[in-house]
Amino acid sequence: MYRFRKKMSVLLAIVMLLSLVFAPGIAYGYPPYEDAAQESPIPTAFSVQSAQIHPDHLIWRLVSFSGSNGTPASRHAVFEIYNPTNRRINLSGYSVRYQDTSNNWTWALPTSATILPGGSFLIRGANNNGDGRWDNRNTPFDLQTPAGHGVRSSNSSNQIHLYDPAGARVASAAIVSSNNDDVLYNRNLQADVYITERRGIGSDAGGMNRIPRALVNGSWGAHNPVVRNELIGLIAVAEAQNEADWDVGNWQNLINALTAARFARDTTNIVHVDQTDIDAASEQIIEALASQNPSFINNSGLLRVIEQAQAREPSNYTRSSWEPVALALSSAIVVASDASASQAEINAARDNLNAALAALVRVAPFIIPDTEVKFLIDPALVLDANGNLRPQVANLFGGFGRDRGRSINMQFMDTPEQAFNAYGFINRIRYRHWNQQEGEGYQITYRKRIPVWPVNHANIQAAIDRAHAEGFGNWDMGLDWSYNSAVLTLSYTIATGGRVSSTLPDTAASRNLLINHMPAHVAALYTPELLEAFNNVVIHGPAAFRRYEFNFPGTSDRILRIEVLPIRSVDGTGIDHIVEVSFEFENEGRLDVVSQHRAHIQGILENAGILVPESGLRASTILARYRR
Repeated sequence: MYRFRKKMSVLLAIVMLLSLVFAPGIAYGYPPYEDAAQESPIPTAFSVQSAQIHPDHLIWRLVSFSGSNGTPASRHAVFEIYNPTNRRINLSGYSVRYQDTSNNWTWALPTSATILPGGSFLIRGANNNGDGRWDNRNTPFDLQTPAGHGVRSSNSSNQIHLYDPAGARVASAAIVSSNNDDVLYNRNLQADVYITERRGIGSDAGGMNRIPRALVNGSWGAHNPVVRNELIGLIAVAEAQNEADWDVGNWQNLINALTAARFARDTTNIVHVDQTDIDAASEQIIEALASQNPSFINNSGLLRVIEQAQAREPSNYTRSSWEPVALALSSAIVVASDASASQAEINAARDNLNAALAALVRVAPFIIPDTEVKFLIDPALVLDANGNLRPQVANLFGGFGRDRGRSINMQFMDTPEQAFNAYGFINRIRYRHWNQQEGEGYQITYRKRIPVWPVNHANIQAAIDRAHAEGFGNWDMGLDWSYNSAVLTLSYTIATGGRVSSTLPDTAASRNLLINHMPAHVAALYTPELLEAFNNVVIHGPAAFRRYEFNFPGTSDRILRIEVLPIRSVDGTGIDHIVEVSFEFENEGRLDVVSQHRAHIQGILENAGILVPESGLRASTILARYRR
């Protein structure tokens, strides 16, 4: 692409210098602005501005944080949609969705909302009266919520998303608060800049004004500069024309184009003029000049739209809408490379490609399910004689962490021959000793597993498509990614309710629980043979693990777990241990981000020499070791 653009720039310069003459002795190059009034402009080359005009370049960030004093006003959080391009972006059709543990609200952004180059559109999560006085900032749009509610930055279950007019999620953020320090994990799926920021402490009303604003490529508020050199050169060419040489109608068109061009050249206020206006004024002069003399040729507008088309990623659009772009782009490149092409041919190629780009239909970006990354580590190296985690292991993750003292008793129900496991089904009954809700009873989970390997977008999508085709589309969906295997896990969990013993039920009671609490829509997903097999299931287990929790490397509020599971040895005479390191990526969405963090964890374990280079699903191991 670079070589082509360079070639086109050279070609354009040569054509302008040698052959594109409107009147004898005058070459149509582009002089510096201060030389515009010269009778014989000095020919110069110019560069075509790379036009970044798509909302892919929007940046989504939290610019203020809610306080912690519990007052309604403290429930506000202010979000910013920032435009780093040199063109205005209209937000008509965009929407914002907020989700937490008990709410799911959506708001359509105003159809008149426009973000200027280098500007922001502020969105405030307001309470029911929308006072917003605490942040000392007037916001153009409030996410009005029911009385007593607001968009809060309190924990990782709070999610806020930005959707484009096609319904594709452009950006997503998890709002996390720790010691009143709010962190935005920017989940931009298509933006140029990936931001993770930490801000000041407390609910100080002026705190947001002290937030440093920084981008990777410069100070916050910077944006692609508006480029006027092409327009300046065209104005000089137009001003050098003699009215006596022109037809009356064509001359008036040139004067009108010149008036608009001077306004665009001289107006620095981005409210009135941006790169779109500059380019339009250039095109107007080009067409006016060409209308009088067909020998005037300028293909800068065509080069500009070719560059825009080449910057698009075909996979972001439907195949049927991209095919016309590919054809129009191919034709446009041929015309742009043809020194004998007329201005009419150049304009037709430009307009054809513009029309194809305008008709593109964006597809929703691929979002992977919530993912749990799992690695096995060597129990002989990481546990002491009592089965406790050695301090040296804990130090790998910044300290001993927390032994939560949490224990979950669980047992799996399958036939002695594991008929369910053979078809990818897991039936589990468990009791939580911690965080047990009043009247919750036992948890029963019906689970289906679909292999995914290697882990990539295509295989994940194929597994998701299979899940929907087989009727599991409304089950909870997640990706379990181990060392050299992965499965798409589909789960349906219900609570039996009532007061129950912390001891798991026996075989007969467990069979009754599985059969009697199974909803009809779940039962419909089993074959008649498997439904009959529920009468023959036996207990595999029970087993219980001990959990240690650590801060995920490089963060202060994301939890990495190490779970130690004592399990019957293969010969049944002793106890082995399974030690698993795991991390859950919730609402992450991006496979590349998950892969990067996964590689980071794996590298830590490998460098410490404790990684077991194999996969192992605990459920399968328990099914193999226990049966009664």
